[in-house]
Amino acid sequence: MAAANAYRADGQKCTERKQAKKIASLVQVSVDESTDMIKADKALHEELGVMEVPDDVLLATSFYHDQARRMVGRSPAARMRALISEIARLKTCLPPGIFVRYGDSRMDVMKVLIVGPRGSPYENGLWEFDLLCGLDFPNRPPTLQFKTTDGGTVGCNPNLYPCGKVCLSLLGTWSGEPWKAGQSTILQVLVSIQAMIFCDEPWCNEPGRENQAETLQSQEYSRGLRPHTIKAAMLDWMANKDTIWSEVVRRHFEIHENEIVACVDEWISDMKKAPKLDPHLAYMGAYWASGVLGGEKEVVSANSAVPDSALVVKLKGALRELRARGRTGHKK
Repeated sequence: MAAANAYRADGQKCTERKQAKKIASLVQVSVDESTDMIKADKALHEELGVMEVPDDVLLATSFYHDQARRMVGRSPAARMRALISEIARLKTCLPPGIFVRYGDSRMDVMKVLIVGPRGSPYENGLWEFDLLCGLDFPNRPPTLQFKTTDGGTVGCNPNLYPCGKVCLSLLGTWSGEPWKAGQSTILQVLVSIQAMIFCDEPWCNEPGRENQAETLQSQEYSRGLRPHTIKAAMLDWMANKDTIWSEVVRRHFEIHENEIVACVDEWISDMKKAPKLDPHLAYMGAYWASGVLGGEKEVVSANSAVPDSALVVKLKGALRELRARGRTGHKK
């Protein structure tokens, strides 16, 4: 009996060792993938982070096109020196996850692309802003216009309106620390948007909700934002074949493809298990995920025995098409 017990104990230990080894292997794969992504993101940022582009290309889709045209030839020398300093600072200090394009002779006109931080309802989405430094810059802050609004239908944050208004204290459009001439910078503005607006619980950005983290309202708000992230900040970029951000878009989604699919799959599962969203959240796109693409219908992907939601299948297809376009582009 003692021998049998010892045998069973040894067998159990052997099984436990195998399980521990398997878990360690999976963890190592995850760590390796994460390390590879960090390296790839760093390389992408070093190569494409801040770049000069032709004025006409930049202005063609800028919200500030007309206003910028009216400012031609009117820039004071001090303003130009400040702009040169701002661009130099962005080139050396801009953190990963933020990309900037500025005109070859119009440093006062910029486009900005911010990657949604991990763990937020904006995760791995691409969020675009137009920026203009007025004639009174740097004494006055720049103005920003939020572009990823799905045609002006979604604001996706208490600080980001469907009309494109950006509410931030540094811009003079929100309560808090204002712009200080000679001290505040465009870099501070962009980092503030990345860290403070695209945060884990944007519901709490609204004054009076600061202590409502992890509440049902905050969770529902974030769930309502995720479909907009998938549609406007992922799928729409993949479908748009020729933009000022084409190479950034292709490489970002290539680097994070597996992570994005896993995240979106988790979002879909979470939405199905969650209580029905409040009607007032519908305008943020909850109806879109459940009624248009997510639905209750499950389809089986060609390479998996596990059913995928229709939304994940669509996302995988878009990622494949993006990869194919990238290969075709490289051959040319």
